Amino acid sequence: MTSNDLRMAIRMAMDLGLYEVFEPYLSEAHVTRARLLFWSLFVNDRILAFKTGRPPTIPEEIIEIPLPTDEDFVAGSARADIEDEELPQPTPFVYMVRLMVLCGRITTVLAGCRGEMRTLLPHVGKDYPAKLKELQAELVQFYAQLSGVMKWSVDAFKNQEARGHGDSFLTLHLWANTVLAVSFHPELQERSEGNLSPITQNVERSTKASLRSSRIIAECLVFADLLASHSYTNAQLTSPFAVQPIYVASLAFIYDIKSTDFNASADSKSNQSVDNLLSTLARQNLAVLTKALQRMEHYWVGISSVSDILDQNAAGLGFQRIDASRKAHLPDLALSDRPPIFINAVYARHPPVMVVPQVPSALSSSMTLDAGDTSA
Repeated sequence: MTSNDLRMAIRMAMDLGLYEVFEPYLSEAHVTRARLLFWSLFVNDRILAFKTGRPPTIPEEIIEIPLPTDEDFVAGSARADIEDEELPQPTPFVYMVRLMVLCGRITTVLAGCRGEMRTLLPHVGKDYPAKLKELQAELVQFYAQLSGVMKWSVDAFKNQEARGHGDSFLTLHLWANTVLAVSFHPELQERSEGNLSPITQNVERSTKASLRSSRIIAECLVFADLLASHSYTNAQLTSPFAVQPIYVASLAFIYDIKSTDFNASADSKSNQSVDNLLSTLARQNLAVLTKALQRMEHYWVGISSVSDILDQNAAGLGFQRIDASRKAHLPDLALSDRPPIFINAVYARHPPVMVVPQVPSALSSSMTLDAGDTSA
């Protein structure tokens, strides 16, 4: 699914009123599936906004339906292939939606007027630094207070992979750390120099915190590569949206390498060994992210444009991404017919059984009456 297709899907969801409560006309299973579909598009909308630097399309104030819960993934809801006695278990998608709520708010702040005065709203953006700092604290609190089974660990990843939620579990942690990295180092979205902007100059910035989140992204990909490499190379995640965490983390490491090399040239010999060690670790993490991009490039050749941008940023560091001759042999694969990103996460590899609503919808009833009037 391209970004244009996704934008159309989001607009269609809003036109259809998927954000509204309409339970009286549909079966419980149908309502649950429609609700999960909307939240899937909500997640994609926030990811698209984060990637492009534009405000989200779906405004929070119009949403009437409740947030997704773990109960939505058991029998009697969106899935009909589970035993009735199965109890709800923590599902990564539930936490992903809550993460994207914060992501959308952070994106709205960062995508604001960038500190410039507006013609009709002269005071807009005045409180943006304070708001961004508040959202930073909420994001840190959200990630720190994840339940034990949702915290990143090899065992937790194995457990979610066995349940069919490995993709969304990995995506949850990749994006949580991506948003953390950008919130503490906003210019990673655009370039690796880390220059201040009018909005972020008074915001608490921490390149160390950003780098720490980037290391977690690299760590997640290492274990995903060992345990279930398809969790980030399949058709759902191999997209511009899934590449963004790798892109942001790579820029953070490039910025760190450049800063460390500069400090090493200026510091005394006693500190050079430490700087060299830090630079080596950053290069190793950058190599991990590069390898992940190379694997994903076999599924979507368009990812090479992201790699080219990283090559330009890493110029002069002696870091080679990929043999140029290898590019010519990359397969030109068409987009898969499989569901869009996160739709698979919603149904967790268990295709939903379509349930015909027991109560006719208002639309079908009105159409039946119109047909009767015409025949008469």
